[in-house]
Amino acid sequence: RTAKRPFMKKFDFGVPVEGLAFGEYDALVFYTSNGSLPSNPEHAAQAMNYVDYPLLDVEEATANCENMNVLNIKPNKNIKGCLVVVQNFESYHLQRWMRVPEKHTELAHTALDPKVPLRHVGRGQTATTYDAFRSTSRAQMMQHLDILKRFLNNLDPVLEQLKPIAAQAASGGSHKHTQNAIIVMTCNKGQSELLWNFVCAAK
Repeated sequence: RTAKRPFMKKFDFGVPVEGLAFGEYDALVFYTSNGSLPSNPEHAAQAMNYVDYPLLDVEEATANCENMNVLNIKPNKNIKGCLVVVQNFESYHLQRWMRVPEKHTELAHTALDPKVPLRHVGRGQTATTYDAFRSTSRAQMMQHLDILKRFLNNLDPVLEQLKPIAAQAASGGSHKHTQNAIIVMTCNKGQSELLWNFVCAAK
């Protein structure tokens, strides 16, 4: 194990870091081979005894790791949760299993049933059995299909308009001594106003 704060500072995970509440001080490190154990023989022995894991600084804890997978979890003391690590064919997909009734309404908020078996659920399933990522309705599909058709019908003409502009920007235009970069940005339709604000501010 190693301290959480230095570990999160050492590597850029691209996720926000919560404050250090009780029980969130350490990050657990599982070594998958003898070669990845700490170089210090005493610490290596302690890491293998399954009783008293040493608290190592982040540099020593990860010094011999040639490959490191990191899982961010948020334990909920109100839910009887389990985290299982299985040696198997490697997968970067986190499987979620919950005691959800076989027949339940995905829009309803009902409690988990400890009497039913664990069932595989999607990542949008909440503890109240509500599915935040339920299947898209036909009306929503047709709405997005119209947007997709408009995009495909106008793709070629727009590209033809952009080609001379991109070519001029890439060549440096009137500034022959420079090689200007072209920045391509994509965003969701709901954030298009923020993109327009960026473009207007860049003029």
